[in-house]
Amino acid sequence: RDNTHYGGCQLGFDGCTHVATTVDHKMPTWYTQVEQVTDEELQGLCGNCHQIKSSFEGVQAKRIKKLRSNGGLV
Repeated sequence: RDNTHYGGCQLGFDGCTHVATTVDHKMPTWYTQVEQVTDEELQGLCGNCHQIKSSFEGVQAKRIKKLRSNGGLV
């Protein structure tokens, strides 16, 4: 369905030119609390870029959870 990158990874960490093999939410679902999204809210990533992005988002989610539990973030 995505013809903007001709099947290539849309994130392109470190100049990545691999084929996209994974559909990814541009904004993580833990942040938006929305599971059903439109095609515009999705992107195709290669496995490596998806792993890097997901790892970063996981760290951010843990930081936010910790701040909230300590009363530092509402």
